[in-house]
Amino acid sequence: MKNSIWGFVFAIALCLSFVAVAYAQTGSVLWQEDFNYGSVAQMEAAGWSVDQNPAGVTVDSEGVILNGANGDALIRYYGTFPAVNEWKVESRSMWPGEGHSGSGVNIITEKHSYGFTADGWYSQFGLYRDNVVVLTFGTYQEVAGAWLTLVLVKQGNTLSMYFNGALVNTYEEQDTQNSPTVRVDIISPWRGDVKYDYYRVVALDGSGGTSDNEIWCPQSPAMGIAAPVVSIVMVGAVSLLMGAITIPIASISNGFARATAKAKDLLPNAFKSWLEDFIASRHRLGIEEKKGSPFIPTKPELLVYIISVVVLALSFAYAKVDNLSQILTVLPVIFVTSILVGLVKSLSLNAFTRSKGVWSERKFWYIGLTTFIVTTLAFRMPFSTPARNVSFKPKMTDRLRGILACCDILISLAFAAFFFGLFLSGLTLIGSTGLAMCVIGAFFDTYPIVPMNGKTVYDFKKPVWAALFALTLGLYVAWLLLI
Repeated sequence: MKNSIWGFVFAIALCLSFVAVAYAQTGSVLWQEDFNYGSVAQMEAAGWSVDQNPAGVTVDSEGVILNGANGDALIRYYGTFPAVNEWKVESRSMWPGEGHSGSGVNIITEKHSYGFTADGWYSQFGLYRDNVVVLTFGTYQEVAGAWLTLVLVKQGNTLSMYFNGALVNTYEEQDTQNSPTVRVDIISPWRGDVKYDYYRVVALDGSGGTSDNEIWCPQSPAMGIAAPVVSIVMVGAVSLLMGAITIPIASISNGFARATAKAKDLLPNAFKSWLEDFIASRHRLGIEEKKGSPFIPTKPELLVYIISVVVLALSFAYAKVDNLSQILTVLPVIFVTSILVGLVKSLSLNAFTRSKGVWSERKFWYIGLTTFIVTTLAFRMPFSTPARNVSFKPKMTDRLRGILACCDILISLAFAAFFFGLFLSGLTLIGSTGLAMCVIGAFFDTYPIVPMNGKTVYDFKKPVWAALFALTLGLYVAWLLLI
């Protein structure tokens, strides 16, 4: 069995190493600027030119700042730029608070220039064509320090304008001839003050790009780093704390643990009852032995599956969108993905366990659910699981327990490879979302902390755990960097 485990690990590593390389080559957008520069000189070396008001152009850790207090501040990108006829240009920006806001997205084509602005001076939106205002509309209320997303899309002859994910207007271009993109301009008008976090251009005419709206990815690498750190702190801290509470007072020598245990006796009975359930959720939940089909869940288990799938879908949909008004556009596809990950994957493992003569069920895991919600709301990076597979202990040998823990992690990686195949085949949202769910789930599950599978594998075979942990960590980092 040892050789087969190592063979499976090696096969998964080769498979996902290949798809990681393929993913890096595929990319998600044609051009993107994140403004990660230490100085304006570094920006200029990267292809940018400060064409107006150099004193008003500065950079900091969050992006580039264009301050037009003493006149228009204008920068232009003259580096290598994709030529496409149908496109989406997007920016994320905010008003630092001086003067008025003048956020916008501007793109230059061979024949025309287009710009969509949120004008804080006049409290309205505007569309510019060839530097002339052709459309003003709506109401825009500037708020200092608030990030906003502006998107201008050209498909066919229609220009569509989006503010924080909501379509706010459209405009019909009368010139029907193709006019490939040339560059982008970023301008802060006189007495305007704007900070830009990123600028990106996506191809919509089959020119080699993939619509960014179809890709699930963390909003920033920092959130992808913070989420696993917080999850390991939460699960580890609760594991230590609840371990102290459950140990009899007489056997405790540590002062903090003794005080914690004594404090428990002072709690109301209703709260203590809830606390006992919460403590039980930290340990391996117990179940009674049952008889039944390996493939058909019990009624209580079916409820767990339904709630888990709904929680998984809502969390990843919430993390995907910039504005809640967008959530219904991605929720159906992410819901289907959640069924494949939260239902099919877990059923597969339970069927395998039951086929070995050990009854296994899906149970809620309260600590995991709490961690899942916290990382979703705080980092838009769901990093945990709301439920776990639990087996009937009396028939579970140490060897079988270790093998099943390894299989749980490896099945997640196998599903990750499957979803990456869907992504490459053109099902980008379901593929990228499923890939994220499985890579995150596999990495989280290798933590060597009770009740994670990583702890079981660690106790079973330390070299096997080291290989699985290195594999899932490497894949997570690669996914985080490449996506």
